[in-house]
Amino acid sequence: MNKDILVVNGMTCAACSNTVEKYVGRKKGVIDASVNLILNTLSVTYDNTLKREDIAKYIEEAGYSYGGVFDPKKDLEANNKNKKEIKIFGILLIIVLVISMGSMFIKINMNIINIITFIFSCLFIYYGRNTLKVGFKSLKIKDPNMDSLVFIGVLANFIYSFFDMILGSMNTYFESICTIIYFVKLGEYIEDKGRSKTRDAIKEMVTMTPPKAYKIVNSKIKEVSIDEVKKGDILSVKKGERIAVDGIVTKGISHIDASFVTGESKPIKIKKGSHVLASEINLDDYIEYKAENIGPKSTISEIIHMVMDSSNNKTEIEKESNKYSSIFTKLVIIISIITFILNLIITHNISISLERSVSVLVVACPCALGLASPLALMNANSLSLKHKILLRNNIPLELSNKVDIVLFDKTGTLTEGKITLDKINNYSNISEENLLEIISSLEHLSSHPLARCFDKYKYIKVKDFKSYSNGLEGYLIGKYKYYLGSKKYIEAYTDEKKDPDASFYLVQNHKILASIYVKDKIREESKETIEKLRKRNIKTIMLTGDNDNAGLSVGKELSIDDIYSSLMPKDKIDFIKKLRKSHKIMMVGDGINDAPSLTEADVGVSLKESTAVAESSANVILLDNNLNKIIKLIDISNKTNKIIKENLVWAFLYNILMIPIACGLTKINLSPTISSIAMLMSSLSVVLNSLRLGKEK
Repeated sequence: MNKDILVVNGMTCAACSNTVEKYVGRKKGVIDASVNLILNTLSVTYDNTLKREDIAKYIEEAGYSYGGVFDPKKDLEANNKNKKEIKIFGILLIIVLVISMGSMFIKINMNIINIITFIFSCLFIYYGRNTLKVGFKSLKIKDPNMDSLVFIGVLANFIYSFFDMILGSMNTYFESICTIIYFVKLGEYIEDKGRSKTRDAIKEMVTMTPPKAYKIVNSKIKEVSIDEVKKGDILSVKKGERIAVDGIVTKGISHIDASFVTGESKPIKIKKGSHVLASEINLDDYIEYKAENIGPKSTISEIIHMVMDSSNNKTEIEKESNKYSSIFTKLVIIISIITFILNLIITHNISISLERSVSVLVVACPCALGLASPLALMNANSLSLKHKILLRNNIPLELSNKVDIVLFDKTGTLTEGKITLDKINNYSNISEENLLEIISSLEHLSSHPLARCFDKYKYIKVKDFKSYSNGLEGYLIGKYKYYLGSKKYIEAYTDEKKDPDASFYLVQNHKILASIYVKDKIREESKETIEKLRKRNIKTIMLTGDNDNAGLSVGKELSIDDIYSSLMPKDKIDFIKKLRKSHKIMMVGDGINDAPSLTEADVGVSLKESTAVAESSANVILLDNNLNKIIKLIDISNKTNKIIKENLVWAFLYNILMIPIACGLTKINLSPTISSIAMLMSSLSVVLNSLRLGKEK
């Protein structure tokens, strides 16, 4: 059995991905085929009767081009359509519409107008050639999609208009061809722009692992590429450098920034026997470690694959939309053909039969149906932005009103992610002000991240200062020597045991002068947000990589329903997957470690001050970092879904009423011209209804 992830070029929408999945998936020897539209890839499992070249051939047969085996380092470049091209053809479309309507206001020879609009339509057909090609090939393999309807509509319009132009008729519809193609391409551009954010996020994670490592060979340090590292090699890393591969420390004591895995803002102490992960940052001293998990087996690679897998998930509305659009496409094609045949039998007039057949395609061209959701969503996006809520895609608008559980990361999300001084328990006769002066004097000379808690306090000169991985010492105020550090550090200088949960202690003359507590400050609006969610019967859960005590402390203060601590990224993913079987989930996070969870959840929310990876993995960004905007998002989602339903009802009613008229089943003669106007009025009603989203009291 073989499994490949292959690049598929030319996919622009869900209909495209469905075509590839179905066509490749039903070939003999193919066990499973799944398209990731965001990454433009096909994950395919096949038996030994097939080769990779066979799968490439199937992709080409489906109407798309094969781009080779997926390589994250090469194939994650943004694939946005040319913005300049969109603007140019937008201007050209306006020119076409003005010219085509010119005869209504001034005297212009219709033959000249027809020739000019014919030239423009040829230009637009070339512009939309890829979409039309896909539509044609989808018909060829008997699996028509929305591109097929566009292809048939454009082709029928072009043939009808071309012959009418040759005959000197005024009933040409070249401008309709330009309009249809432009809005299809505009939709492709917008969709691809949204998908590129996730590609950028994955690319950033790929580039986090350093390309080189420092290998110890015969007691000398040798710079090697990451591909040259083998399991069991001894590697070194200096202060400020990233760990190259997962491994186990063999020499040295230091602190590392592991926030991309745990989300914990506090540095983690490492020593001989400690595990380190690729991309972690060594904060203090030189260390050596033995290589363990390398390349695709490393933790960062697992996170990347989790994001890739999660980004392939399709919402229920997408699945239903794809299903009905496929049925609708086939139905319209059948009705158009039947219309031509029946009218030809009844009227014996090819011109009338063709006119009515084209009228069906024009009147049923799914503009109103296609605009029903996008327009409402576009206006909802603008409304969201007014409230400083940036939406990466439309999923939050579709699903936020259905969310019944909100998951929160702790550090940097419910809290500010900045360590601050909580309290000092004073066991001496020294004033707290003087204690703070002693502590800040020692911390002032330290490079440890916790030292920044005391930057705002006064400090004095320290003599014979020494810094260790878990403590500090030095002489202050004359001959007195002070020791400041962790519980384990001060055990060498005192037998006293006080406040076992304190962050660190100050010792002088074998006595504990004070125990110091630091904490991560809770965001001002966190409690209010939790209370508002509870009033809406939405359950709240905290998922944190921090320890049980820290998680419980914050969770209790905020009255969160459930608290889960000491979680790795995979634990969060598994937890969300389990919940999604029976719930709609919103995940709120801020760290690289949250990236897979943000993509796996139905709605992923990130703060603006988050890491770039978390921000790009989420489909919602709170630009003002205010958690209360989650409530506003849910309200906007409610209003959006209501308007979308109204739009869809109107679009379906329009088709039910207009298609029979276009077929010639009534006494009303619905020419392609009138059909175009009717289609325009249908679309206009949807536009006006969608604009209500922007109106707020």
